[in-house]
This record gives sequence, structure tokens and C-alpha cells, in this order.
Amino acid sequence: MEIPIATHLITVNDGEELMAYLSGSEEALGTDVLFLDLSMPRKNGFECLAEINQNETLKDIPVVMFSTSYPRDKNYEKELINMLTRIGAYHHIRKPGDFEELKKVILNALHMVTEKKSLNS
Repeated sequence: MEIPIATHLITVNDGEELMAYLSGSEEALGTDVLFLDLSMPRKNGFECLAEINQNETLKDIPVVMFSTSYPRDKNYEKELINMLTRIGAYHHIRKPGDFEELKKVILNALHMVTEKKSLNS
């Protein structure tokens, strides 16, 4: 399964590169959705999310957080999701181990963002 939505994908290697891209690129201002890993090197997802939400030009970009590196304890996961939502995450995805399943959860997140944007228009 490929993602059946027209997309333009830009990737970065770490959180510092992400923030440099977002801060220094006109193209970044047109970002429809940002998928952000909690465990990025050099600057983690929490730090990037906080910076994005403190920046007037970036704070309206929907940020979908990815994570794998936490215990599968439901209370911990619920607290993590609540905290991410409080600091500005639009949605949270637990990265599945299977690539086909990963594409499905990405597609679902893209649909959620698209639906919310059309409701707000």
C-alpha cells in the first residue's frame, strides 16, 4: 500500500536540522503536517515541539508525534499523550514495527489533519 494522497516529503536527520529548516525556509511555512519523532538526536521531539509552539509563524502547523521508546504500560502512555497534547501535539502515533502498518497509521493521521482543516475552513 502506498499513501494515496499527493505529498511532498522533506526529511531531516535530527532536531537541530529540523528547527534550522523550519526557521530558515519559506517552503516550511507551507507545511501541512509535521511528523516528529520523540527520540531524535541533538534536539529531541519534546524540545522541538516546545520551540514550534512558541514560534508565531510555526505554531499552527499540525504536529503528529511518533514514539516507540516507552514501556507499553497504558497509564504511562496515556500520561505521555496527555502531556504531548498539552504542549501542542496534534496527534500521537506509536510507531509499529511493520512498515505496511506504519504507512496505514501515517495515512490515518493525514486524514485526521485534512478533516480537521476542512472543518475549520
